[in-house]
Order: sequence, then C-alpha cells, then structure tokens
Amino acid sequence: MLKPIFIALLCASSAVASEIDSFTLRYNELSDSSVTINTQANQLLAQGIEETNRLGSCQKSSLFQNLRKRFNSIHKDGELIEYILQSPQINRHTPMRRDSIFRHHRLIDGQILARPSADRGGFGMGSTLRFQDHYIGSDKFEHMFGQGYRYFQNYHIKNKSLAYTLKLGIFKERTILGGNPLATGVFSFADLVANFQGMRFWNHILQEHEDILGENIGPYVACIENKWVAVKSIDFKKYVDAGFDEAQNCLTLSTNKATKGVLFEIENLERNSPDKKYTCPINQEKLESAKKRYEVLIHEGSQKIHISDLLFNPWGEIRQYKSFW
Repeated sequence: MLKPIFIALLCASSAVASEIDSFTLRYNELSDSSVTINTQANQLLAQGIEETNRLGSCQKSSLFQNLRKRFNSIHKDGELIEYILQSPQINRHTPMRRDSIFRHHRLIDGQILARPSADRGGFGMGSTLRFQDHYIGSDKFEHMFGQGYRYFQNYHIKNKSLAYTLKLGIFKERTILGGNPLATGVFSFADLVANFQGMRFWNHILQEHEDILGENIGPYVACIENKWVAVKSIDFKKYVDAGFDEAQNCLTLSTNKATKGVLFEIENLERNSPDKKYTCPINQEKLESAKKRYEVLIHEGSQKIHISDLLFNPWGEIRQYKSFW
C-alpha cells in the first residue's frame, strides 16, 4: 500500500501534467519556430547575466538562480516557457482532447487527461510546434529546463552515476510526471530525451564538465574581468532531434483500454489520409539516425548499457507498458 505522504506528492505533482498529440494535426501547416525561440532565449540569457552582474563579481549561484527565472519549467515563472506557450510569434497546434488521439481516455486511464476540464487552463492537452523539421510538444522545453536541471544537479553536482540519474528520471515519468492513471496515463520516452538534453544544456552554461556525448557546445557564459559575459549564443537546434517527437520515439500508455483507443484513432487518421503515414514511428530512418547520437556506453554495476537504452522506446511501437500501478 502506498504511504499517504507519497499519494499526496503524486496528486500535487500530477496537477501540473499535460499531454500532447503528435499525430492528429501533424500534416497541417506550421511555420518553423526555431529562430524565434532561439532569439528569445538569447535575449533572456543577456537579461539574466545583466541582473546577476548588478549583484557584484562573478557569483555562480546567483547566475544560475537568475537564469532559472528565465529558463524554468513553471508556467508564469518561466519566461521562455511562457513565451513559447503564449507568444503570437509562435504557431502552435492545440487540439481539444475530444478531437485528439486521446478521445477514448477514461478517468481510470488517466485522470488529468480524461476529466471534463482537461481542455481548460493548460492542464490536460498541451500544444505542438514545428522546430526545424521536428514536430514536438511545447512541454519538451519544460522538461529540458525543469527535469533537465534536476538531472544536471544529480549527475554533475551531486556526482550520482549517469545510470542512477536516468533511471530516476524513468521512475518519475512513470509516477509523478504523467505515466500513471492518477496523471495522464501516458509514459513519454520523448520526455526522457528532453530531460537528458536539458542536463546537457545546463552543463553548457558554464561548461565546467565534459559533455556526456562529447559535444562540448559551451560555455555560453564566462567570467571576464569579474563580470559574467555571454561568449556564445544558445542554439536549441543542437539539442532537439527526432527523439523529442512522440510520433517517432513512440509514446506508451498505462492501460490496455487507453492503448487500444489511441491505436484506433491513429488507424483512422491513416485510413482517412492514405497518402500520409501516422503509424509510429512515422519515419524509422530518421529515428534510427537520432538514436545513434545516444549510443554511448555507460556502466551500470558490472554491466554496460547505452544511453539510448534508457531514453528510447525499446519496442518501437505504441503499446501498453508495465505500470507500477
């Protein structure tokens, strides 16, 4: 039996969960938002540096505190997230749940997604956008900045193993971050990829540690003459790939009924538009190309595994996964 305190934690955390539909409106036209998002990110980086420098000489803790006000996962408190969700400069798709692949969801499949108010207030159905040629949920940036920062703390600051850090992320995805019936009932491997890339992003701010993929993109900021200075521009194109796309890195669901409902809707989409592919993964070649980037060996006890084993759907299809519930 779950302890009451853990149930309370689940309910509180689930209250901010949302899910996106990477299929229904996928082929409807959307303009590329990558330049707009990158531009806004670099403006916020400059603001964070300026605010930190007013406090005195290079204080690392103050720098990260001020940057996290701009790059945060919390609506209203995360300026870039709020911009991505609200700015008219960014084109989005935001289908109603009743018009999405989750239209058959019941409360026992995922309470947050199936409840009558799921289409109100931003909790339930989220938005998708075009980032270069990737079709991704706006929530992936929330994962980068939020869970990505926690990955960064665990691995780079607290010196936890990478296997521990990634597996803790999996546990959270299966429990408080969506993949249980108290939340949306959707386990997103794409969220795990975004978390991992967020860890890399936060490390690249000052680049004090070697990049786990061997791509030392940073530092974005350096201390020069006792002041923080932006020395490189942020470019999220270096992070976002097909692994962020839930129609490539296939989502899974916590119940058999929900799985059947999603697959039924995807089959309908393909039946109604036979010239387009909706079956996940939509582009196997693109997915495999993205996975190669993560085929880095790490140690887990006496065994060696690839990072990709802990970030990508191992079945290569939408299916029910074995839930803790």
